[in-house]
Amino acid sequence: MTIVSPPPLVVRSEEELRAYVAKHWNPPKPAPAPLRIIHVAADLEVGDYLRRPGGQTDVLITHLNPPTREETLVEGRREVWSYSSCWVFDADEPVQAYTRDDAAVTHG
Repeated sequence: MTIVSPPPLVVRSEEELRAYVAKHWNPPKPAPAPLRIIHVAADLEVGDYLRRPGGQTDVLITHLNPPTREETLVEGRREVWSYSSCWVFDADEPVQAYTRDDAAVTHG
């Protein structure tokens, strides 16, 4: 089987076409992100899920103030936002949370 592509006219064998498609349409997968374990409020990032105290539902973190771990440790506290709800934690306060990558795993 020979496949002819549009102008400029290039005739490729099936093997050449498969190699071309494999190279350009199936890029290698990116390396997996390093394992991130959340222990305290300063470790949280946007996109993580926070398990609310008392075993209530888990919420998606949409905004953090201060935004970085380093700024949180300097300030000593952090506002954790999920849409219009906010919780305030001390920077070194333990939290129950998990990353977006872990969301597919059943937590219970």
